Amino acid sequence: MDINVFLKLWKNENTNKEAIEIFWDNRAEEFNKKENFANDIVNFLLNNKMIDKNSKILDIGCGPGKYSIKFAKLCNQVVAIDISNKMLKFAEYNATKNNIYNIEFKKSFWDNIDLKENNLENKFDLVFASMCPGINDYETLNKMIKASKKYCFMSGFVKRDNFLWNKLNQYLKKDNINKNIDKKIYCAFNILYLKGYYPQIKYINKDWENVYPLDYLANQYITYLEMKEKLTNKDKEKIYNYLNKVSENGYVKENINSKIAWIYWKVN
Repeated sequence: MDINVFLKLWKNENTNKEAIEIFWDNRAEEFNKKENFANDIVNFLLNNKMIDKNSKILDIGCGPGKYSIKFAKLCNQVVAIDISNKMLKFAEYNATKNNIYNIEFKKSFWDNIDLKENNLENKFDLVFASMCPGINDYETLNKMIKASKKYCFMSGFVKRDNFLWNKLNQYLKKDNINKNIDKKIYCAFNILYLKGYYPQIKYINKDWENVYPLDYLANQYITYLEMKEKLTNKDKEKIYNYLNKVSENGYVKENINSKIAWIYWKVN
């Protein structure tokens, strides 16, 4: 198989960086309250001997710091990167609240950061990216490898059916808006294999329900779509009107059915 097939297939489709930053700033408080896989993943990494008390870890897309804090309690040093000021403020607050002081926080887009200039090249025992949209093409994947001296771990959706979102996209005639979600793990695995690595995969099924205020969810959907393309006022009005139509007492319900992949590999 020609590696160029996967290099062409896996392209970064989120090009509006201002909209990306706004989107994640707007979701910071929500993500700070959310439960995640932190305990499961950290135990998995410990059991597979990918981290220990001496490990230095890079957490890409650290969000409110839930993984970084878990790592910092167990390991030597953590560098945590995110694009969102609000996410980083939550992360710094959460670290201080837990008396954690061995995390260095950096604000940057992963594709923008210079590894040599920031002393991040070939430095980390584990480079970690959980559900991180910043790993979005070959270049950002390869940068993970360059930062690591032992292991890399990333996770992402291989399937994510949000029934409300799907119906909205059909209504807006934007049926292909989420196709890159399905490509990420598929392309990353094949690229890694064809470059001589031996990636392994673990799959997790996860279903959940969200209930959001109408205005909040409409704003999130609009900002998400604007990461990919410019919306007209008419487009925004259509989104709001559709969500208003399916709302109950000012709230909108999402039901999500997903399969998540953990992909991990040794770089040396």
